[in-house]
Amino acid sequence: YRPAGGGLAQPEMIIGLRSPLSIDRKTGNALYYRVTDLNAFMPTNGGWSGVATGVTGPHTLDLGGQGIRSIEWCPGLGTSATGRYLIIGGPANGGPMEKEIVGEKFSLYGWNGTNAPVKLIDDLKPYTTRPEGVALITVGGASRVLFVEDRFQATGYGARNAIHWPLSIWGSVSF
Repeated sequence: YRPAGGGLAQPEMIIGLRSPLSIDRKTGNALYYRVTDLNAFMPTNGGWSGVATGVTGPHTLDLGGQGIRSIEWCPGLGTSATGRYLIIGGPANGGPMEKEIVGEKFSLYGWNGTNAPVKLIDDLKPYTTRPEGVALITVGGASRVLFVEDRFQATGYGARNAIHWPLSIWGSVSF
């Protein structure tokens, strides 16, 4: 299992997996775990003496065959500004045993934590290259979406970069 992101929305946390997907390593829905008791899951003594408690899953999330590359809780987003997760969906490949393919599709989703995710941007290529992180930031008083990228410098190696865009890039999608 390759955890790829964690979104913390008090009093819970979502841990998303890049791979495997629900059917096999590259086929099916994305998998995630829901931490329902942060104190049990992250004990103050720093470790578990057995199986982790305070966590449920794996659960599935339909990202159109993509894994979770990043998931971030963003307070103030969504209907009535109740908050939403922003999720980067991307290829379920890569990692130490397999190099990624340049040019694969990454997508941006919004999710309220219970209903089906809403696709905000089908293909992030016009905005970012190989995004591995997403967050909301404020620049000059305006909210913007920040993408942290892993750009190829040589086959299999990358350098971290970041780029931000106005929230208007996802159009008038309501989520």
